[in-house]
Amino acid sequence: MEDILQLLPHRPPFVMVDSITTYTGGASAGFTISEDNVLVRDGLFSESGLIENMAQAAGAGMPRPEDGSAPSVGYIGAIKELAIHKLPGVGTQILTKISYLNQVLNVHLAHAEVQDPSGELIASCELKIFLQPN
Repeated sequence: MEDILQLLPHRPPFVMVDSITTYTGGASAGFTISEDNVLVRDGLFSESGLIENMAQAAGAGMPRPEDGSAPSVGYIGAIKELAIHKLPGVGTQILTKISYLNQVLNVHLAHAEVQDPSGELIASCELKIFLQPN
């Protein structure tokens, strides 16, 4: 596990990933929802929070430049097949699993799934992420 702030351009209070574990073809990201999170509404992590969590997990898990330079800044280009089954509450530790499906030049396609601690599916989508060249 690496320091998440070195893998993302985001800074508190807009960091929606606590930890990342990468592996060939994918990544897993953990996040504990705090009461003071900017995307918590009425004690629940909002739809926007879940989308941002999936996008940040996908970005943080992407391969890093071999020369040790800073990671590229990524932008969500498209979201497909978004499904949100429930909103997790404050204190919930969610697990976001990312599968990298394809890459063409600086465009990456990833599938994301968010689960609660019991493994129940909370949300999922397909993300198209554009990386800004360094």
